[in-house]
Amino acid sequence: MSTRWRAVILPLLLAAAIAAVIVAGIHWGGTATAPTTPDALHRPEPTLEEMAAWRCAGRDAGHRGWWAGELESLPEERWRYELGRRSLAAPIVADGVVYFGGEEGTVVALNLADGAEFWRVELGGPVRGAPAWDGERLYLALGRGTLAALDPQTGAELWRAELSGPVDTGPTPYGNLLYLGDEAGVLHAVDRLTGETLWIHAGQAPILSHPAVDAATVYYADQAGVVHALDRLSGVERWRVRLESRVYGGVVLDEERLFAVSRTGQVAALNAVDGTLLAQTDVGHPPVGPPVVGDEHLLLATDRARLYRLDSNELVGRWEVKLGDYPGGGPLAVGGVVVCPTWFGRLRAYGLGEGELLWELDSPGAFCDAPPAFDETTGTLVVLYQDGTLIAYGR
Repeated sequence: MSTRWRAVILPLLLAAAIAAVIVAGIHWGGTATAPTTPDALHRPEPTLEEMAAWRCAGRDAGHRGWWAGELESLPEERWRYELGRRSLAAPIVADGVVYFGGEEGTVVALNLADGAEFWRVELGGPVRGAPAWDGERLYLALGRGTLAALDPQTGAELWRAELSGPVDTGPTPYGNLLYLGDEAGVLHAVDRLTGETLWIHAGQAPILSHPAVDAATVYYADQAGVVHALDRLSGVERWRVRLESRVYGGVVLDEERLFAVSRTGQVAALNAVDGTLLAQTDVGHPPVGPPVVGDEHLLLATDRARLYRLDSNELVGRWEVKLGDYPGGGPLAVGGVVVCPTWFGRLRAYGLGEGELLWELDSPGAFCDAPPAFDETTGTLVVLYQDGTLIAYGR
């Protein structure tokens, strides 16, 4: 090669080599192509032990509404907090903190021990249903059709996701996803970390209750009376079953049994694997709130001002008690005690065995329209009233 051509070609080769090194550096370690966070399907999922501490409506992703603890003796008021605004949502207690929101978009975090306010934020839309908490984020549904994630330590907003329509309930967290239905009849599966929608399932009737979730399947009921079972990760429908009429209070999952109550008072137990009807009965009136299931019992309040205990295997009635006035939000169970608030402010507790009245408390006079929450560590019962008054009871 002549000296002339060396003078031309060698600088070109050197420049090409330098450019290749720069491009490689950008590709492997530069800022131009920084690695992205894997999506929900490609990240490791939390274990069942980790998820056991998570909280949402009805305690966990099955929404059974049954807690360990003792409430047989009359509790005393420990503290109360005045939100100053109307609330139709339900509170949750997680890691020593009470979270709840109001109709004008206010969300608060309170110290369970004394009711002291940790933080208070405004989200600009009515909070609907119970929040959900996974130890890293607090999730809330806003009635106009938005799902928001907050930092549970500070209340700082982390992300928002827009839904297909208005919502009436909070989300259910499981694995790497949040599941939430809306009034447009669409069930959304949303990445807990980023707020991105992984899949949607479009039905034909509004979804006004929480979905229940297990390791393989997400279950929900719509206002056409259809119970759906979808693959949890893909949204592909596994089965569907139509009940007598629209379902009130949503579905409750207890191992491989799924329970739903229709507006006519039909109580149905379905095989969660294939939707087969295992048992059914009729209590004659619409339910108020979701049923509570555990220890082979099913507890249900109706708008006839009645509280029922059924055998959850055969759905045979064990006892029925008169509440005295309209039940507010539905019951919960703590050990061997059934607690049910009433719409006009009275809180009553009944023995699980025979339905005998154990104690009752009068509220400040406001309506109660949401199930209470319970903290198993401290034995504290938390009740929220429509005027935004939250009261903690304990001993």
